[in-house]
Amino acid sequence: MDELDDVSESVERNLAIGSQTLNHRVLNVFKEISKHESLDTEYWTYGFNSDLILNRLANFSNADWTELEADLIYWKTHHLEILSSILSLENEEHHIAETIIAQRSYLYGCILTIVDLHTAVELMIANFDFLRRGEPKPDSLLKKLSLLLNRVDATPHAVGNHFDAYIGRISFDYLKSVMAEISQHVN
Repeated sequence: MDELDDVSESVERNLAIGSQTLNHRVLNVFKEISKHESLDTEYWTYGFNSDLILNRLANFSNADWTELEADLIYWKTHHLEILSSILSLENEEHHIAETIIAQRSYLYGCILTIVDLHTAVELMIANFDFLRRGEPKPDSLLKKLSLLLNRVDATPHAVGNHFDAYIGRISFDYLKSVMAEISQHVN
């Protein structure tokens, strides 16, 4: 089997599982998430397997982060929800995770702009504060997030059934205040 056959097999396998990358580091993160995707979100939210993913991410090069960001559009929503839980995990004992806080926060923002509106609202309400972490976000991401907030504001039912209108409005006003704060840091 030659190299072209190896690449073709990799692409076919990646298409079958929801990733299109040939980057082994990115694919390993995706595979680990996929392996445990059927577990309750608390499995990820409380860090039971998140340390493994965060350690893998800590070894990413800038090219790996760029490849991961590009590959996210091929991931299923539940994979993106899991990754957002891992990225926004606040674990003071995990010092390695703090070394990549800027990348984690940026990628979390990217995920918000990829998922459907209802999922984006759920993720924003859960961890929108996380966008304050790390370096100032690029103007291109802030514009996408601002458009997202405008869509939420224009879609009253976007907050979902689990929040009444009052709580939903307070949550939205809070999201707007966070967005205003992080937008002030644009160079």
